[in-house]
Amino acid sequence: EGTAQITLLKVDVYKDYLANDRFVAPVNSELARWDVTGTASIVEKGGQGYADTKSAKLPSGSVAKKSFNKVSGDVVFQTLMLLPNDEDAAYISLNNGDTSVAKLVVNNDGVLKADGTKLRHHTNNIWQTLRIELDTVNGTVVYKVNGKVVYEGVADAYAQTVDNITVGATAGTIFFDDVEVYMTHDYDD
Repeated sequence: EGTAQITLLKVDVYKDYLANDRFVAPVNSELARWDVTGTASIVEKGGQGYADTKSAKLPSGSVAKKSFNKVSGDVVFQTLMLLPNDEDAAYISLNNGDTSVAKLVVNNDGVLKADGTKLRHHTNNIWQTLRIELDTVNGTVVYKVNGKVVYEGVADAYAQTVDNITVGATAGTIFFDDVEVYMTHDYDD
């Protein structure tokens, strides 16, 4: 018999997230609790200073889908994305079934809406924070890149609810990390 001492270096507390994935599984693992078309794996790709060095890797033609219970109201989908080379292209989408309600496309031309409208310049080999803020009640969306609003307006499609997100690689090889989906609530003061 003996005693042990445990020192916590970092504690994160999360509540009511529909999706919250940091990809902490061993390298070369599959993406746990994601439906993948094509291939996907966990790789060492750098990251934050608190030993978060693992990310998800998607080669061209692969799509990772994360499903959750249907929700309506104000929904946020945020992730980090890295496209190392000129030929890399990807998208993130917040969906109702197979219908993309709000989608951001990233390629060498920039960060684009689903209809091809350029929202912001994109630089290869730099992690970008992509964020979709969808209001399913009013059918509106706010797109943000690295915390800056790049579009406010009508969503790509109207749906009263959303129930999944997708991340896809349409060319080259892309990396993504720190996936979050959650509801926001307005409270009385």
